Amino acid sequence: MTSFKVVSVILATALIGGLIKIIGGLLYGSRALFVDALTCFANFVALIATIHYYRISLQPPDTDHPYGHYRLGYAGVIISLIAYGYVAGVASVELLYSVEYTVGFEAVYYAVAGSILYGLTIWLSMRIGGVFKAYGLFTVSELYESLVTIFASIAGALYTYLIDYIGAIGLTIYIFYELIMICRETISMIVDKSAPRSMVDEVKSMIEKHGYQVLDLRIRCIAPNIYHGDVRVKIPKNKTVSIDDLKKKLREKYNLDIVVEAIEQ
Repeated sequence: MTSFKVVSVILATALIGGLIKIIGGLLYGSRALFVDALTCFANFVALIATIHYYRISLQPPDTDHPYGHYRLGYAGVIISLIAYGYVAGVASVELLYSVEYTVGFEAVYYAVAGSILYGLTIWLSMRIGGVFKAYGLFTVSELYESLVTIFASIAGALYTYLIDYIGAIGLTIYIFYELIMICRETISMIVDKSAPRSMVDEVKSMIEKHGYQVLDLRIRCIAPNIYHGDVRVKIPKNKTVSIDDLKKKLREKYNLDIVVEAIEQ
């Protein structure tokens, strides 16, 4: 299949998997399955946003964005936060006002069917690679949630609804945990964080290897594996490489766009 067809299948399986779970939860009373379905839809919204803003982030620099559009890719993460926050609120209200209910065993079939579709979604995402591989790794948690849902719905149907209810509470707590983790990662990504110390040392060593004396060097990470920086150097009397060539080598090796301020000796 072409990449476009694979992406279409990924979107379709993710959407249908969520629909199957929410139908099963509503028809057969499983709160665990209902909460699991909500996380599936939040995941689907996150997927759409990730694809959209990832494509925008690849656009070349323009007048309004002279350093590129890389950080617009984080908009997908922000929308994911909104989606999961909304789902956490709906799930909390649903559980707060729940009264004694009955879980139909048919809910198990819907839980299993939805899990199979999400397994296919993850497999295809890992296969296509790129941003979808990251999405697939993130979505593996949906399979763990599905296992909890299947167990909770089986026990809820065969023994007591309270087991299903406890499963739903556990899933809701996990949503809040994911929100906290995504928030931390987002904050870490959008601040002007320095490049790894090892990379800074390598860049400095490379510049000095070409005969320049490094007076000051700053490198920041603006997106995964994409860096901007500035450096002040003293120009040697006998240069082995021009500044433009040095900048080209740094861009090729480290994906580093660097401004060089040269001071003559």
